[in-house]
Amino acid sequence: MNYYDFIKSEYILLIYVLTQSYLAYRIGKRIYNNKARYLRQRFITYVLVPLFFLMNGSCIFTQVKVENSFYSFGIKVFKGWLIISIVISITMIISLLWRGGIRLFSKASIKKDKKNEENKVTNLCKVDLDKRLYMRIESINNIRKNLRIEEVDIKILNNKIKDSINLRILQLTDFHIGAFLHPDIAEEVIKMSNALGSDLIFLTGDFINIDRRLAKVCIDILSQLKARFGVYGCLGNHEVLTETEDYFGREFKKRGIHILRNTYEKLEFINSDIYIVGFDYFYTAKEYKEMCSIFKKVPGDRSIVLCHNPSYFPIFAKQNTLMMFAGHTHGGQIKFEVGPAVIAPSLFLSPYLHGLYCIDNSNLYVSRGIGTSGAPIRISCPPEITLCNLKIN
Repeated sequence: MNYYDFIKSEYILLIYVLTQSYLAYRIGKRIYNNKARYLRQRFITYVLVPLFFLMNGSCIFTQVKVENSFYSFGIKVFKGWLIISIVISITMIISLLWRGGIRLFSKASIKKDKKNEENKVTNLCKVDLDKRLYMRIESINNIRKNLRIEEVDIKILNNKIKDSINLRILQLTDFHIGAFLHPDIAEEVIKMSNALGSDLIFLTGDFINIDRRLAKVCIDILSQLKARFGVYGCLGNHEVLTETEDYFGREFKKRGIHILRNTYEKLEFINSDIYIVGFDYFYTAKEYKEMCSIFKKVPGDRSIVLCHNPSYFPIFAKQNTLMMFAGHTHGGQIKFEVGPAVIAPSLFLSPYLHGLYCIDNSNLYVSRGIGTSGAPIRISCPPEITLCNLKIN
């Protein structure tokens, strides 16, 4: 088959038209919605768009056989781009099917309102009811059995803080309420957290997994948290993915929970103040550095930072922040230890996997979180409620 026959093949042309039509639809939809915050969205908008027009332009100009050498080169480009288009299209379709399947599964697991639940119960036999009740009790028993309460003592000396401050801080992160974590289990975690008693509670993002319909359910549950000085939080990448940042910020505020979006709140003590500074989820260090302009208003050495992604801890350490709380890594979620070496997929996300880290006078604590993402699996990374006893001076 020569180059010309390759293009004339009906099957090749059909595959080419289908892949290009699908890519054109996805690209057009992304540009029309003007959404390019998530990494995949940025790839489609900033990489795929110019590549799409460049490659298709090359294939069209190939038909103008001015020079045989250019024509041959154009056919090679056509072949390469066809293969790339097929791979990208298949990847996108698999991603859509996977996300759609999870949404259907999570929809089936959402607790319905009482009226619908009562109507449904009347149509179920006693065996089904017993089975459902048993599965719910088993899930709650599992979280009680596997959940770890990690208590950490941290002492910080700071001459600019005149008071001796002792804070009992409880951190919860990465619930990922959805297909892999039922709202009832999240509610059980909230009850356990309230029973511990704390001065402050920090929520460090990823409240839901990928189904935005669970946002209200999540807010209803997390709003039950109680702490002496209040509940504060920041947003994670799954709030960006589901485009629920504004909703969470607005609805949590109505319930008395402060979601700090590149802003701060001041805690007043007798002779000193402590600032809680929260940041949205960004994808580049440049964006975090720009947001650090907030430390022109707030003294870094009297600030506690809430940021979902621990990777950017060095940026905040340069501001001499007292403490940073983060999640995101799930402690690895799947982790293997071979002697001193640690093997975990999350190391590709961040070098700060789990636990306490220090740079100069700044401290970072990374929690393993509650839920899971991608798959309902945890190996050597049990879910965690963090209880931090922070002593300043």
